[in-house]
Amino acid sequence: MNSSVSDVRVQALRSYTVPDHVDPIGMPNRVWPGVAPGFFGGMSVAQAPLARLARQVASGEVNPVDRVQHFLKVIAEHAALNVFIHVDADGALKKARQLQRQIADGRDPGPLAGIVFAVKDCIPVAGLPYQAGSLSISRQVAGQSAPAVARLEAAGAIVIGMANMHELSYGGLSNNAHFGAVGHPLDASCVPGGSSGGSAAAVAAGMVDFALGTDAAGSVRMPAALCGLVGFKASYDVIPRDAVIPLTFTLDHVGPLTKTVADAALLSTLMVQAAPEAADTQATTFALADITAFCPQNLFHDMLQPSVQAAYGSALHKLQQAGLQMRQGNIAALDQAPAIQHVTLAAEAAQVHDNWALRRPEHIAPDIRARLEAGKAISAVDYIKAQRLRTVLTQALSAPLEGPASVMVTPTALTVACPADAVIHHGNQAIAARTVLTRLTSPFNLTGMPAISIPCGVDAAGFPVGLHIAGKLGDDALVLAAAAAFEAVLM
Repeated sequence: MNSSVSDVRVQALRSYTVPDHVDPIGMPNRVWPGVAPGFFGGMSVAQAPLARLARQVASGEVNPVDRVQHFLKVIAEHAALNVFIHVDADGALKKARQLQRQIADGRDPGPLAGIVFAVKDCIPVAGLPYQAGSLSISRQVAGQSAPAVARLEAAGAIVIGMANMHELSYGGLSNNAHFGAVGHPLDASCVPGGSSGGSAAAVAAGMVDFALGTDAAGSVRMPAALCGLVGFKASYDVIPRDAVIPLTFTLDHVGPLTKTVADAALLSTLMVQAAPEAADTQATTFALADITAFCPQNLFHDMLQPSVQAAYGSALHKLQQAGLQMRQGNIAALDQAPAIQHVTLAAEAAQVHDNWALRRPEHIAPDIRARLEAGKAISAVDYIKAQRLRTVLTQALSAPLEGPASVMVTPTALTVACPADAVIHHGNQAIAARTVLTRLTSPFNLTGMPAISIPCGVDAAGFPVGLHIAGKLGDDALVLAAAAAFEAVLM
């Protein structure tokens, strides 16, 4: 982001008025109110496709070594997509053989037995190198896995490699200056989104069963939308961020990229709770007619591309025909979200990397370095005002969701997958698509609210369009339940 864009957003922030007696937002710390232990999305997550596959592995019907060998073959066949920074072929095969012996010995292999996944290069995995896609951070081999990864490994899942990403998680394209650009599985000349682009492309191209990414402005949900996947961001700090190389302090989330909502619920259950057996818990489901969707009209309609509008409109029509109740309206505070997001993210990223990447600035790509340097120029006064406005935004986004089973629904991204230099036409303006890829997702990082993207259609060229569903802080089960109900209609 160039300095002129930064200056415009800072000036915009300064023009906003904060009501008296509004304190800076206080992000909750791993508090997930109203969610029954082990339950996500009104379903028994034991029935998720990945859980069923794991049971086939555990029974001996499916060979875990064969599965790893299959995925290694697919990775090699799609090497041109540049999805991985590091592939751990030997380590993954070793773990698969150990799992095979464990099953033969009659020991429980876990609810993810033989499930293979990729991990974004900023999340440590024991024994594997990681460096957040940057040469400015010394390549290191993790002594132990981050808790989110360790809990999946303890459940029997196997890491096959570290996924490529936008450097330091600071961008939405995944065109890494040091490790090369990640290609979209449908057209390598198009971006898969970012910053978790390698994670998304790995799942979409069939290289893994699922992947983990991080999300500070939409970096799980936006690439999920562009690649035709499910991407889930739980309420802030519920899925542990411990040991992850951060981009920010108050916006970062860890989340899964999967092919189904049930799989996202299963993985989230296991990452939140160390006890894998909790994944069998069941709870009451929501019928589609019980859910009310609020669609804010002032978040996206001014720049939404026609192909996305068509798929989004068609999806809403199908859902209404199936019984979904809908309301529409404007949320004035949303107009302030881009400025709040910029000031918060830029300032926090600059402080994070004052101790990390900026100690070796010559090894940072010029565009990333420019963003970090711009963040250092943001004043404490502007940063604190942004945090107070986050409180206002949280209250404004929560207000339409006070009714029972209410969620917020929008498109996930303004455009489908496109070349890195693509533009979006807005009136007489041509706006670089890369600058607005997270426009629809970032407000929910500012508020910490749970949000998910699911596929809802394709454009004329076959590129996927995502539907974004969000709920109040702590309403993760409702968000997943709504997503599952929508998925059943739209799939």
